[in-house]
Amino acid sequence: MSITAAEAEALLAHRPIPRPARLGAAIISRAVRAVGGRRQHLGGRYFRSRWEARYAAYLDWRKGCGEIRGWAYEPRTFQFPAIRRGTRDYTPDFWIELPGGQIEWHEVKAWLDPKSRTRLSRFRRYYPAETLVVIGREWFRSAERQGLSGVVPGWEA
Repeated sequence: MSITAAEAEALLAHRPIPRPARLGAAIISRAVRAVGGRRQHLGGRYFRSRWEARYAAYLDWRKGCGEIRGWAYEPRTFQFPAIRRGTRDYTPDFWIELPGGQIEWHEVKAWLDPKSRTRLSRFRRYYPAETLVVIGREWFRSAERQGLSGVVPGWEA
């Protein structure tokens, strides 16, 4: 099913689209069951979890509505050159280009284990000019409450 931006706007006229929380917001919760695999409805791309696939479908929808210029899944790995042991790199889940040309990195996380916390902390320290947005359980709950599952094509149940 494909809808136009005007149709999407009409469907959501009285429902604000949930926006992701910035890094630092309370997003820690239990892990959601990850279902990795290729998604034919998303161009045959491989995603590590159902949440990542849902978020990719949401980004496709936002692109179709003109809210973002584009997105890519895991296009870049950031190195932490001074680190000799432990977490030495980090690959954010999504690269997003906003209409004004600004770039954001989005990370889909059901919960933050110590290694994930370290990656995010080091990313902020080594790449302070980059914008990182963490998409957590509350974002997905809000999206479900707002009815995105019925509006976004390819939203997995």
